[in-house]
Amino acid sequence: MKFNPRRWNVSTKIGWALVLVALFPILLLAQLGSMRLRDQSAADGERDLKSIAAAVTIGLDTEIAANLEIAGSVANDSLTIAFTANPNARGALQNSIDERLDTLKAAHTTTGSFFILDAQGNAIAASDRAQLGKNYSFRRYFKRAMSGTPNVSDIYIPLTAPIPGTAFAYPIRYQNVVIGVAAIRSYALSVSKSLVTANGRAALIVEDTGLISSDTRDIYRLSTLAPFTPEAQKEATDTQRFTEKVPTLKTSASVLKLLKTEKPGFAIGSINGNKVAVAWRPLRQVSWRAVVIEPIAVFDESANQARELAIKVALLVAFASIFVAIIVARALSRPLRDLTIAASALEDGTPVNDSSLKKIASRGDDLGALAARLADAARETALRESRLQAQVRRMTIEINAERRKEEVTELTESDFFSDIQSRGAQMRQQRIDDGDPPETS
Repeated sequence: MKFNPRRWNVSTKIGWALVLVALFPILLLAQLGSMRLRDQSAADGERDLKSIAAAVTIGLDTEIAANLEIAGSVANDSLTIAFTANPNARGALQNSIDERLDTLKAAHTTTGSFFILDAQGNAIAASDRAQLGKNYSFRRYFKRAMSGTPNVSDIYIPLTAPIPGTAFAYPIRYQNVVIGVAAIRSYALSVSKSLVTANGRAALIVEDTGLISSDTRDIYRLSTLAPFTPEAQKEATDTQRFTEKVPTLKTSASVLKLLKTEKPGFAIGSINGNKVAVAWRPLRQVSWRAVVIEPIAVFDESANQARELAIKVALLVAFASIFVAIIVARALSRPLRDLTIAASALEDGTPVNDSSLKKIASRGDDLGALAARLADAARETALRESRLQAQVRRMTIEINAERRKEEVTELTESDFFSDIQSRGAQMRQQRIDDGDPPETS
């Protein structure tokens, strides 16, 4: 059977019409609502990731400032100044300076060592005795401190330990002349609690060269987002920062934007084929960026949940609307069906169910008015048929009487009737002649 809505009955058409009228706006609103929720969720996710990056930045800035302050307290201590300024007095002060550095080391468990360098870069005191006598004049942090600038080094591999660390260097001054450097070799930034995040996120420290110097999960640590420039490669070689070549991650251009701006930002891109959402924020005292990375599946999770919720609500409303539409369709189609049956009965000349028409006529709407008209028409038709039937009966009686009259006339005027009359007259005359008295009627 071909699909032909034109052949459907009225109730089916009304039902489908109401269902479509109910479903279309619901599905449209569900789609628009889903898109709105998804966009809102994405905006919320971006805002959350940026706020986490800001929190990581604050934590790292605080730790950097604290370590520089400790290095400054060592550099400005009178014992340190006397020990560094007077080589001849170092023997007498060696135990005191060693004890001081050992105490500091014990109080700061994430510190690799406290050490003091003379103007030539030689380690003249250190909590890690293996450093004594080694020369660090090639390190950039030493050169910058000797120029009078407290600074934090980029990550490097120490000469006496395989663990990457960061140096906090502070100039030692005597009579306004820089005579040495007080330094802290620290692993604090690599294991900083500020880098601890949840929900599958990774917090990183990225240097301006693109090198990832800290990553608590060690997924990207000591890799670079972009190849070193010739200048950065020369500096890394000259300062002996690394013992091996640093691998370059395959990073999308959207993520690489973080290396080209000094402003906080957000991007969606990929790192080594993994699609991620990235938020970053520059640190205050160093040319680094605190970066928070979140897998795009985690980033989209709330958006997907919001979308699923919107779809579920839409389906629930759609089912409720369909249920209501079916009830309304039945409420509308039932009187229409009764009216159609009544109209068909009028057409066929069969009796009309007057009680159903009266029930519909009591509605007071258009269907009620139509039912009232059909009821009137049914009554008029019934009266007309009654009158016609009475006329037919009268006409039948008149026709029968006329027919009998015509038959009598036809009979009396026939030769047979005349012959009978003639014979009857002869028989009456014969009786008279025979002397019989005539019959009286």
